[in-house]
Amino acid sequence: MTPEMSCRERLLATINFQPTDRVPIVLRSVVPLQHNWTDAVSRAEYLLGLGIDDVISFGPPWLYHPEVTTESWREETQSYPILHKRRAAQC
Repeated sequence: MTPEMSCRERLLATINFQPTDRVPIVLRSVVPLQHNWTDAVSRAEYLLGLGIDDVISFGPPWLYHPEVTTESWREETQSYPILHKRRAAQC
């Protein structure tokens, strides 16, 4: 058995069919639901403390800021419907 590895070393070794200190565990969509994390970093730190490897994804937010409102509508054409969405006008 190899000495303790970092998450990165463990996953890279697994991808390359090399021995690891343990089987990597990544519970991306099945994390304990009783915890509400403020961000991905606090979730990763908690799961790493349990010995579970986590993945942090970086990208644009999934939701708009609460002050942003949008309006959506559907336009019917002869060929196909067109879906529209835009930021609503500010009051």
